[in-house]
Amino acid sequence: MNRGRSKAELVVSDDERAQLSSFARSRSLPASLSMRARIVLGSAEGEANSSIAERLRLTKATVGKLANAFHRTPRRRALRRRAARAAAQH
Repeated sequence: MNRGRSKAELVVSDDERAQLSSFARSRSLPASLSMRARIVLGSAEGEANSSIAERLRLTKATVGKLANAFHRTPRRRALRRRAARAAAQH
């Protein structure tokens, strides 16, 4: 039985998936950016927000907020700009 609302499918391109995977593994990027990448990747794989939250030791609200924010195109551009700035600083 499926409880709660169904979540919108998050589709990422191969390029976005590669970049997010790189962000998730990075030790030089801010931890918040790496965590956000892990959340988006989990959501793109179809993992339930509650499962992502448990695995990453976050609240379901945090996971839902960050995964939903990635759906918006300007958010994707902001993620890329932020990563480029962080990489340039290191």
